[in-house]
Amino acid sequence: QNNFQQLKGCYGQLIEKYFVLLLEQIFGKDKVCKIQDQGPDAVVETDECLLVFEFTTEYYRFASLYNTTIVSFMKDIKRLLFNQGKNDRDGRDKKDKGKFLKLNEYLNHSTTQAKKIIPILVTENYLGDYDLLNQFDNILDKKIQENELANIRNNKPLILCLDDLEIFWALTNKTETASKFVKCCNAWDSAAKGMYMYVFSSFISSQDDAVITNDDYLKFFDYSAFWNNLISTGGDQK
Repeated sequence: QNNFQQLKGCYGQLIEKYFVLLLEQIFGKDKVCKIQDQGPDAVVETDECLLVFEFTTEYYRFASLYNTTIVSFMKDIKRLLFNQGKNDRDGRDKKDKGKFLKLNEYLNHSTTQAKKIIPILVTENYLGDYDLLNQFDNILDKKIQENELANIRNNKPLILCLDDLEIFWALTNKTETASKFVKCCNAWDSAAKGMYMYVFSSFISSQDDAVITNDDYLKFFDYSAFWNNLISTGGDQK
Protein backbone atom coordinates (compact mmCIF):
# COMPACT_ATOMS: atom_id res chain seq x y z
CA GLN A 1 0.00 0.00 0.00
CA ASN A 2 2.86 2.37 0.76
CA ASN A 3 4.18 1.92 -2.78
CA PHE A 4 0.81 2.29 -4.53
CA GLN A 5 1.68 5.60 -6.21
CA GLN A 6 5.01 4.16 -7.33
CA LEU A 7 3.16 1.16 -8.77
CA LYS A 8 0.79 3.46 -10.67
CA GLY A 9 3.75 5.34 -12.09
CA CYS A 10 5.43 2.12 -13.27
CA TYR A 11 2.17 0.93 -14.82
CA GLY A 12 1.80 4.24 -16.67
CA GLN A 13 5.32 3.94 -18.09
CA LEU A 14 4.68 0.34 -19.15
CA ILE A 15 1.38 1.07 -20.90
CA GLU A 16 2.95 4.05 -22.69
CA LYS A 17 5.69 1.75 -24.03
CA TYR A 18 2.91 -0.53 -25.27
CA PHE A 19 1.27 2.42 -27.03
CA VAL A 20 4.54 3.18 -28.88
CA LEU A 21 4.92 -0.53 -29.67
CA LEU A 22 1.47 -0.53 -31.31
CA LEU A 23 2.39 2.46 -33.48
CA GLU A 24 5.63 0.77 -34.50
CA GLN A 25 3.77 -2.41 -35.40
CA ILE A 26 1.23 -0.47 -37.47
CA PHE A 27 3.45 2.04 -39.26
CA GLY A 28 6.91 0.46 -38.97
CA LYS A 29 9.56 1.21 -36.37
CA ASP A 30 11.47 3.55 -38.67
CA LYS A 31 8.35 5.66 -39.32
CA VAL A 32 7.52 6.47 -35.68
CA CYS A 33 9.36 9.51 -34.35
CA LYS A 34 9.38 9.67 -30.53
CA ILE A 35 9.74 13.26 -29.36
CA GLN A 36 11.74 13.90 -26.18
CA ASP A 37 11.01 16.33 -23.36
CA GLN A 38 8.12 18.72 -24.14
CA GLY A 39 6.99 17.38 -27.51
CA PRO A 40 4.20 14.97 -28.47
CA ASP A 41 4.52 11.31 -27.55
CA ALA A 42 4.91 10.30 -31.19
CA VAL A 43 4.81 11.71 -34.72
CA VAL A 44 4.22 9.74 -37.90
CA GLU A 45 4.65 11.36 -41.30
CA THR A 46 2.79 9.76 -44.19
CA ASP A 47 2.63 10.67 -47.86
CA GLU A 48 -0.61 12.57 -47.21
CA CYS A 49 -0.24 14.13 -43.78
CA LEU A 50 1.45 14.47 -40.41
CA LEU A 51 -0.02 12.45 -37.54
CA VAL A 52 0.67 13.96 -34.10
CA PHE A 53 -0.02 11.56 -31.22
CA GLU A 54 -0.54 12.28 -27.53
CA PHE A 55 -1.19 9.41 -25.12
CA THR A 56 -2.76 9.34 -21.66
CA THR A 57 -3.87 6.82 -19.06
CA GLU A 58 -6.10 9.42 -17.39
CA TYR A 59 -9.78 8.63 -17.27
CA TYR A 60 -13.07 9.79 -15.81
CA ARG A 61 -13.69 9.46 -12.10
CA PHE A 62 -16.29 6.83 -11.33
CA ALA A 63 -18.17 9.42 -9.27
CA SER A 64 -18.65 11.59 -12.36
CA LEU A 65 -19.74 8.67 -14.55
CA TYR A 66 -22.41 7.48 -12.14
CA ASN A 67 -23.61 10.87 -10.94
CA THR A 68 -27.25 11.67 -11.69
CA THR A 69 -26.25 15.08 -13.08
CA ILE A 70 -23.69 15.84 -15.79
CA VAL A 71 -21.93 18.60 -13.80
CA SER A 72 -19.15 16.32 -12.52
CA PHE A 73 -18.83 14.71 -15.94
CA MET A 74 -18.39 18.10 -17.61
CA LYS A 75 -15.75 19.06 -15.03
CA ASP A 76 -13.90 15.83 -15.77
CA ILE A 77 -13.92 16.61 -19.49
CA LYS A 78 -12.41 19.99 -18.69
CA ARG A 79 -9.84 18.42 -16.34
CA LEU A 80 -8.75 15.86 -18.92
CA LEU A 81 -8.69 18.08 -22.01
CA PHE A 82 -8.54 21.75 -20.95
CA ASN A 83 -6.88 21.82 -17.53
CA GLN A 84 -4.67 24.92 -17.28
CA GLY A 85 -2.29 23.42 -14.74
CA LYS A 86 -1.81 23.41 -10.99
CA ASN A 87 -3.66 26.72 -10.42
CA ASP A 88 -6.78 25.55 -12.25
CA ARG A 89 -9.54 25.14 -9.68
CA ASP A 90 -10.99 22.20 -11.61
CA GLY A 91 -7.58 20.63 -12.20
CA ARG A 92 -7.45 18.63 -8.95
CA ASP A 93 -3.90 19.91 -8.28
CA LYS A 94 -2.49 18.28 -11.41
CA LYS A 95 0.55 20.09 -12.83
CA ASP A 96 0.11 18.61 -16.29
CA LYS A 97 -1.98 20.65 -18.70
CA GLY A 98 -5.07 19.25 -20.42
CA LYS A 99 -4.46 17.09 -23.48
CA PHE A 100 -6.09 19.44 -25.99
CA LEU A 101 -3.99 22.33 -24.69
CA LYS A 102 -0.87 20.22 -25.15
CA LEU A 103 -1.84 19.12 -28.66
CA ASN A 104 -2.49 22.73 -29.59
CA GLU A 105 1.01 23.66 -28.40
CA TYR A 106 2.59 20.82 -30.33
CA LEU A 107 0.92 21.98 -33.52
CA ASN A 108 2.62 25.37 -33.15
CA HIS A 109 5.81 23.63 -34.27
CA SER A 110 4.07 21.78 -37.11
CA THR A 111 2.14 24.56 -38.83
CA THR A 112 4.99 25.13 -41.27
CA GLN A 113 4.26 21.71 -42.73
CA ALA A 114 2.64 21.82 -46.14
CA LYS A 115 0.87 18.55 -45.39
CA LYS A 116 -2.43 18.17 -43.58
CA ILE A 117 -2.01 17.73 -39.83
CA ILE A 118 -4.14 15.29 -37.81
CA PRO A 119 -3.78 15.61 -34.02
CA ILE A 120 -4.71 12.35 -32.28
CA LEU A 121 -5.34 11.80 -28.58
CA VAL A 122 -4.98 8.12 -27.69
CA THR A 123 -6.38 7.00 -24.34
CA GLU A 124 -5.94 3.74 -22.47
CA ASN A 125 -9.70 3.38 -21.95
CA TYR A 126 -12.50 4.63 -24.17
CA LEU A 127 -13.00 8.33 -23.47
CA GLY A 128 -15.52 9.18 -26.17
CA ASP A 129 -15.42 10.47 -29.71
CA TYR A 130 -15.15 14.23 -30.29
CA ASP A 131 -18.66 14.46 -31.76
CA LEU A 132 -20.10 12.40 -28.91
CA LEU A 133 -18.54 14.52 -26.15
CA ASN A 134 -19.49 17.72 -27.93
CA GLN A 135 -23.17 16.80 -27.60
CA PHE A 136 -22.88 17.86 -23.97
CA ASP A 137 -23.63 21.56 -24.43
CA ASN A 138 -21.01 21.88 -27.21
CA ILE A 139 -18.37 21.73 -24.48
CA LEU A 140 -15.43 20.95 -26.77
CA ASP A 141 -16.20 23.68 -29.29
CA LYS A 142 -16.82 26.21 -26.51
CA LYS A 143 -13.65 25.39 -24.57
CA ILE A 144 -11.53 25.43 -27.72
CA GLN A 145 -12.91 28.90 -28.50
CA GLU A 146 -12.58 30.06 -24.89
CA ASN A 147 -8.95 28.94 -24.66
CA GLU A 148 -8.13 30.31 -28.13
CA LEU A 149 -6.84 26.96 -29.37
CA ALA A 150 -6.61 28.01 -33.01
CA ASN A 151 -4.53 25.01 -34.08
CA ILE A 152 -7.05 22.55 -32.66
CA ARG A 153 -9.95 24.52 -34.13
CA ASN A 154 -8.37 24.36 -37.58
CA ASN A 155 -7.26 20.73 -37.22
CA LYS A 156 -10.04 18.77 -35.55
CA PRO A 157 -8.47 16.16 -33.26
CA LEU A 158 -9.33 12.47 -33.20
CA ILE A 159 -9.88 10.72 -29.88
CA LEU A 160 -8.95 7.04 -30.11
CA CYS A 161 -8.12 4.36 -27.55
CA LEU A 162 -5.71 1.43 -27.48
CA ASP A 163 -8.47 -0.94 -28.61
CA ASP A 164 -8.86 1.11 -31.80
CA LEU A 165 -5.16 0.79 -32.60
CA GLU A 166 -5.19 -2.94 -31.88
CA ILE A 167 -8.15 -3.56 -34.19
CA PHE A 168 -6.62 -1.44 -36.94
CA TRP A 169 -3.37 -3.42 -36.62
CA ALA A 170 -5.33 -6.66 -36.96
CA LEU A 171 -7.13 -5.56 -40.12
CA THR A 172 -4.16 -4.24 -42.10
CA ASN A 173 -0.80 -5.36 -43.41
CA LYS A 174 2.46 -3.44 -43.40
CA THR A 175 2.31 -2.44 -47.06
CA GLU A 176 -0.83 -0.34 -46.76
CA THR A 177 -1.11 0.84 -43.16
CA ALA A 178 -0.18 4.53 -43.49
CA SER A 179 -2.46 5.32 -46.42
CA LYS A 180 -5.27 3.16 -45.06
CA PHE A 181 -5.08 4.77 -41.61
CA VAL A 182 -5.40 8.26 -43.08
CA LYS A 183 -8.24 7.07 -45.32
CA CYS A 184 -10.07 5.56 -42.34
CA CYS A 185 -9.57 8.73 -40.28
CA ASN A 186 -11.01 10.90 -43.04
CA ALA A 187 -13.95 8.54 -43.54
CA TRP A 188 -14.59 8.39 -39.79
CA ASP A 189 -14.78 12.17 -39.58
CA SER A 190 -17.72 12.24 -41.99
CA ALA A 191 -19.39 8.95 -40.95
CA ALA A 192 -22.74 8.59 -39.22
CA LYS A 193 -20.99 7.78 -35.96
CA GLY A 194 -24.10 6.92 -34.01
CA MET A 195 -24.47 3.80 -36.14
CA TYR A 196 -21.14 2.60 -34.74
CA MET A 197 -21.71 3.72 -31.13
CA TYR A 198 -19.12 6.49 -31.70
CA VAL A 199 -16.35 3.86 -31.64
CA PHE A 200 -13.66 3.99 -34.32
CA SER A 201 -12.85 0.26 -34.11
CA SER A 202 -16.53 -0.57 -34.61
CA PHE A 203 -16.51 1.57 -37.75
CA ILE A 204 -13.45 -0.04 -39.34
CA SER A 205 -14.68 -3.50 -38.33
CA SER A 206 -17.90 -2.90 -40.25
CA GLN A 207 -16.14 -2.56 -43.60
CA ASP A 208 -16.66 -5.28 -46.22
CA ASP A 209 -13.07 -6.51 -46.11
CA ALA A 210 -12.77 -6.40 -42.33
CA VAL A 211 -10.94 -9.66 -41.68
CA ILE A 212 -7.82 -10.25 -39.61
CA THR A 213 -4.99 -10.27 -42.15
CA ASN A 214 -1.97 -9.40 -40.00
CA ASP A 215 0.09 -12.44 -38.96
CA ASP A 216 2.15 -10.35 -36.52
CA TYR A 217 -1.05 -9.42 -34.70
CA LEU A 218 -2.11 -13.07 -34.44
CA LYS A 219 1.32 -14.07 -33.17
CA PHE A 220 1.44 -11.25 -30.61
CA PHE A 221 -1.98 -12.14 -29.18
CA ASP A 222 -1.46 -15.93 -29.27
CA TYR A 223 -2.57 -16.63 -25.70
CA SER A 224 -2.05 -20.37 -26.04
CA ALA A 225 1.65 -19.77 -26.76
CA PHE A 226 1.80 -17.35 -23.84
CA TRP A 227 0.18 -19.88 -21.52
CA ASN A 228 2.43 -22.74 -22.67
CA ASN A 229 5.48 -20.57 -22.12
CA LEU A 230 4.24 -19.60 -18.66
CA ILE A 231 3.83 -23.26 -17.72
CA SER A 232 7.22 -24.28 -19.14
CA THR A 233 8.94 -21.61 -17.02
CA GLY A 234 7.22 -22.73 -13.81
CA GLY A 235 4.41 -20.19 -13.79
CA ASP A 236 1.89 -22.95 -13.04
CA GLN A 237 3.37 -23.31 -9.56
CA LYS A 238 2.55 -19.70 -8.73
